[in-house]
Amino acid sequence: MAGCLTRGRRVASPCRTQAIDEAAFRADPSESNRIWIAGKPLEEWLGGRVGASQCCTVCGDLPCRTMELGDRTHEVIPEELIVRAAMMAASGLIGAGPTAANASACGSTAGGCRCETA
Repeated sequence: MAGCLTRGRRVASPCRTQAIDEAAFRADPSESNRIWIAGKPLEEWLGGRVGASQCCTVCGDLPCRTMELGDRTHEVIPEELIVRAAMMAASGLIGAGPTAANASACGSTAGGCRCETA
């Protein structure tokens, strides 16, 4: 079974990770550690926004990506927020047939759309 593991538990399937190289990171550090669910960034599902904080080591002199949600800033996204956003995305799929949005991602609406969304 495909999926990503968080603290030893499978939390999403299908799930993929994609590394960015140093040049891409230096060009836009806010893309580092971005979490996408069903084609939208996590902060969009949750009504949050991207923020930044001074990094201690990994990012060097560039800011670390954070997510601001309400009055809290998350440098590490709690797994319950990831699950909440995934549930919001999944609830929109219940009873949904092919739509213009998922048809364009898959290339066709014929026979129902079966494509991986990340």
